[in-house]
Amino acid sequence: MGDILHIKNIRALVTVDDEDRVLRQWDILCSGGLITAMGQRIPTPEGAEVLDASHMICYPGLVNTHHHLYQFFSRNLPFVQGMELFDWLRSLYGIWEKLDEETLYYAALSAMGELAKWGCTTCFDHHYVFPRGAGELMGALFEAGDKLGMRLSASRGSMDLSKKDGGLPPDGVVQTIDEILTDCDDAISRYHVSSVGSYKNVVLAPCSPFSVSGELMRQCAILARKRGVRLHTHLAETLDEERYTLERFGMRPYDYAESLGFVGSDVWFAHGIHLNKNELERMAQNGTGVAHCPISNMKLSSGVANVPAMLRLGVRVGLAVDGSASNDGSNL
Repeated sequence: MGDILHIKNIRALVTVDDEDRVLRQWDILCSGGLITAMGQRIPTPEGAEVLDASHMICYPGLVNTHHHLYQFFSRNLPFVQGMELFDWLRSLYGIWEKLDEETLYYAALSAMGELAKWGCTTCFDHHYVFPRGAGELMGALFEAGDKLGMRLSASRGSMDLSKKDGGLPPDGVVQTIDEILTDCDDAISRYHVSSVGSYKNVVLAPCSPFSVSGELMRQCAILARKRGVRLHTHLAETLDEERYTLERFGMRPYDYAESLGFVGSDVWFAHGIHLNKNELERMAQNGTGVAHCPISNMKLSSGVANVPAMLRLGVRVGLAVDGSASNDGSNL
């Protein structure tokens, strides 16, 4: 495919604009991977590749706002079916700590291939398992994205709170704060491209309140804002998590994140099921978003997110697949 693409005479162009217009017999002109013009009977630039779309429907690429691509290789294990989140995680950590670069590459390639099949062109991957000696895992993710032509926003996630420290994960999948921050900074330098239309973005994403320390969340927020990248974490996913933060920190999950500076227009949470009206109002005011994961929420019996209230209050909401808790990308 050349640098300039002229898609001509589209049968139905689904705009997804405020009026939900569907345009008939329209053209799209693309250059350098970006749309440069839309209209009827656009002149074809010299040297452009022409695609006759008179028999095609065209719509914007879907965006998956939260995934765990590595979990593709463990998603159908029989012994974890029917478990709720904490038991599900405890059962799988021992398998995930064997993760290596090759396994991650093929899991990511397969998972993003499924997403592409259903029209998803942009994926955010929340990767937080970095076993010692596993290889260059961030590189494997972006290599898979390049192979498929997927816009990939990958997180340098992290866990530093093991079972011996009162957390959920075993020692084999946690790192020290210094190791994590050094690698986060390096990942931004090596892989993050901030230009418009970038196919590679890095996000800093401590895993969850029950697997990371407050200091790690605080330091990740400081580093992310210094380097100009976004922040992400799981939050308010289950009542077990809520009990954990109340018992350990004397605060509900959202209050805990807010106390660490982990809220704002550069932050979005995965799940956000157990958020009350006051918390949603504060999120609407400070711009914090939510990745809504309906299939995961149902499969793990985590609860039902109050998306109507979020939208009514003005909370930013995106749709997500979320790892091995879903069968494929068709729910996007």
